Amino acid sequence: MPLDSTIRLLFCLALLGFAGPGAARTGAEPPQGAPAAHPELLVSAGWLAAHLHDPNLVILCIAQNPEFLSAGHIPGAACLYWMNLLESAANSVLKPEAELRRIFETLGAARNAHTGARVVTYCRTGMQSSMDYFVAKYLGYEAAMYPASFYEWGRSDAPVLAEK
Repeated sequence: MPLDSTIRLLFCLALLGFAGPGAARTGAEPPQGAPAAHPELLVSAGWLAAHLHDPNLVILCIAQNPEFLSAGHIPGAACLYWMNLLESAANSVLKPEAELRRIFETLGAARNAHTGARVVTYCRTGMQSSMDYFVAKYLGYEAAMYPASFYEWGRSDAPVLAEK
């Protein structure tokens, strides 16, 4: 199974209430009984539109390169291609934690590490944004994903920015 599909599966399991990326890190006990769903891991277009100007929100577009944003993106989004979180395409393990933190901080997430703010990830169709979500959770950020992603956003009346 490709790595992005595997990460998406892990996200779906966390959404359904099974252990997420923070559980192993914190030593949390597995849930007893039936798992409880976690809808707070998702944001809607309405929620995102209402919070676009929230200074405690970091929106990450999972674009391969900044030029990808020229086709249009959610206002305020920073570009973070999920493969840039790995050692290399041939060595698909996460970069060291300190380097991952530096990457997220460069994109504005430093101010949000302990404020209760959110890192929201999205991509074109909602598949690859799972990786950035997973790493944000791993680093201790409050993270959520916009699952309908730009596929929905770009077809709505919501604002779209295109970089020249």
